[in-house]
Parts: sequence; structure tokens; C-alpha cells
Amino acid sequence: MNTKNTLLISSQLREHIKKSHLSQYRIAKNIGVSQAVISRFMTGRSGLSLNTIDKIGEELGLKLGVAKIHPERHE
Repeated sequence: MNTKNTLLISSQLREHIKKSHLSQYRIAKNIGVSQAVISRFMTGRSGLSLNTIDKIGEELGLKLGVAKIHPERHE
């Protein structure tokens, strides 16, 4: 389902976290999770809840959403 020009949400979020120049600790503290949660996500050892994804998006000033990449499917 992943196309050459489309990154998974998790990959996009990791890139935005890296580009934010905020520490994992600062992001974690600001959104109310442990730094270990962010660290495990950043290294790919675990995922995040949708609630945590929403909080990170808000913290980084992101508008998160989904788009259909194959409109002809599942209609």
C-alpha cells in the first residue's frame, strides 16, 4: 500500500520530530508521556496510540490527516 512517493504516517512523524529540533524529553514532557515512549517510537521499537500521535502533531504544529492513494479501491 505504501507507494514510492508516499511515506507512512509513522515515518512522516519521525521526520517532523527530527526537524523540530526539540528534544525527545521536551516533546514527551509537553504532551504528558515518558521520554521512553518517544524514544521507542523514534527507533521503531514500538508504535504510538492515536491520542499520542494527535498530541505530538499539536505540539509540533502539524495538521495530520489521511488521503486515499488509490481512489478506485474500496468504494
